[in-house]
Amino acid sequence: YKRQNEYRNGGYPIGRDFVTFGEMLGLPFKRVSNVLQMFQSHQDKVNSLIDRSYLSPGSRRAYKSHYGQRRNLLVKGL
Repeated sequence: YKRQNEYRNGGYPIGRDFVTFGEMLGLPFKRVSNVLQMFQSHQDKVNSLIDRSYLSPGSRRAYKSHYGQRRNLLVKGL
């Protein structure tokens, strides 16, 4: 697996990189796409879990922000 054209977002994998990896594993595109879609569709549940956590309010905000940024990378390049 060559990274020369992958990780196009400053060293972070994006959606297309996961699709390529799934293809290398022999997974159908639809299966990989469904997994990526799960991360997009459960944002409310993730926020609810974070809100009920024992993190401080500032840590909750930071965690939500970090999670959102990473989640957004998954949809880039699809």
